[in-house]
Amino acid sequence: MRMELNKHVGDLGNIECDDHGVANIVFSDDVASLKGPYSIVGKAIVIHALTDDYGLGGNEESLRTGNAGTRLACCVIEKVDKLPIRAYKAIKTAKQYQN
Repeated sequence: MRMELNKHVGDLGNIECDDHGVANIVFSDDVASLKGPYSIVGKAIVIHALTDDYGLGGNEESLRTGNAGTRLACCVIEKVDKLPIRAYKAIKTAKQYQN
């Protein structure tokens, strides 16, 4: 994931998926939060087809979209009281591979 100082609150960086299109990620962010003035609750996540070049592609489209390509999927971030068992297992598995 990208860790640059000049990002906006909703810029969560690039993620990679496996050959089946599955991506399980656990991350923390120094700006985005689940509460307060930088809350991302109620905001959308958009998954694009290509890697974001962060405006460094040398063309106008790069400055507008990061040359990230077609939008593949989206969702709205919600805060829940309790994670479904399936999500809990995915997070537990992902934490095993951190560090």
